[in-house]
Amino acid sequence: MEDVDLRILHHIGRYTITLRRVLQVVFFDGGSAEGALKRLERLGYIQRVERQLPGNFSYYQLKKKGAAVINVSENKAKPKEAKGLAQDLAALWFSCMGDRRRKRLLDSELRSLFGAPKGGNVIHVAQAEEEPAVFRLFVPEADSNLERYVTTLKRAAHQICSDEKLIRWIERGTYQFAVLLINDDRAAKLADLIRAEEFPDLRIQLAVAPSPRELPYFISPDKDTEA
Repeated sequence: MEDVDLRILHHIGRYTITLRRVLQVVFFDGGSAEGALKRLERLGYIQRVERQLPGNFSYYQLKKKGAAVINVSENKAKPKEAKGLAQDLAALWFSCMGDRRRKRLLDSELRSLFGAPKGGNVIHVAQAEEEPAVFRLFVPEADSNLERYVTTLKRAAHQICSDEKLIRWIERGTYQFAVLLINDDRAAKLADLIRAEEFPDLRIQLAVAPSPRELPYFISPDKDTEA
């Protein structure tokens, strides 16, 4: 196994899924990831989940053998449900394809910072460069009602601001919320709704990331047939 193969396995273990386009950007400076992907598939470390995204795009995840090699849970190899796939895709894009390089935190990394989050299935992403921060991600469904969603977001903000483990982080601005929306129009609308409410003093960043349905619009400028 080549060094880049191991780095790709750890990448997929961290994000639970990946796209060919993401690997091209992160590991190959825009070049082809084909050789590494075929090698890892042939060795039985990863699986290509074919044409399961709109636009006939595919994604990659670990197989049990690959999970064992990098010592992560076999759950990483389980089929993805629709909601989990949408959250994982948005987190992957925000971390690897956004304006700054970030990384999704593993549970062990999160526990070492401020303990396990309440509620489970909560994704956190760390940003180290320029403005260090840890973001708790929120990924509204593509067609969710934002007027109702802002109520959910406000409730979560008040709840997190009462967590003694996070108070100092919040005061420093190093613990923030990040809400990932499918386009700039929805981001602008949610920003207006947030401003109209009485939120606690917690930084909230709004960013654009694809849902599975919108992925072709994020990939299509390069006229790819496969992600």
